[in-house]
Amino acid sequence: MLARITGEVDRLAAITEEYLGFARQQKPELQPIDLAAELVSLLDFMEEEHQQAGIELRRQIVGPALIQGDPSQLRRALMNLLRNAKEALSEPLGGRPPRLTVALTAGPESVSITIADNGPGIPQAERERVFEAFYTRKAQGTGLGLAIVQQIVSDHEGTIRVARSGPEGTVFELTLPACAPMGAPVSSPGPA
Repeated sequence: MLARITGEVDRLAAITEEYLGFARQQKPELQPIDLAAELVSLLDFMEEEHQQAGIELRRQIVGPALIQGDPSQLRRALMNLLRNAKEALSEPLGGRPPRLTVALTAGPESVSITIADNGPGIPQAERERVFEAFYTRKAQGTGLGLAIVQQIVSDHEGTIRVARSGPEGTVFELTLPACAPMGAPVSSPGPA
């Protein structure tokens, strides 16, 4: 009985911390980072978690992908997206083995990350609401995970959207502005 009470207190403390973190989200401390390297590091860190859940993780990461960002905030946002995908893959998949594909592409103007799962998808009527604070379909959810992701991405002058969703899975697409490589000139040289 004591263990159950302790577990419930811990769960409530975690929910309270999440609410407080959302309410007082700090502005990012921007610095030049390689988002590809940060993403690889996060996926390496979460690899055991995915293996234990029986999820096949596919990586399609092309780097470097230089942006101005706050590494800890972006890590939190990406971790929220990856954990949401993992939870979606815990639902019945109609016999399909659970699979998660994480892709990163870098262009001269932007860096895009897609996180695609082959879970049951998000119903059409709910897709517009997934980024609303306190909206959740989960029995134990707080409805803050994707709201926090959207706030972090917005603070980095980026966008996040549900690119597609259906019975074959869901794809989230996160896009952030790229920055010039370190040491590269900011403007083109003019005539001397």
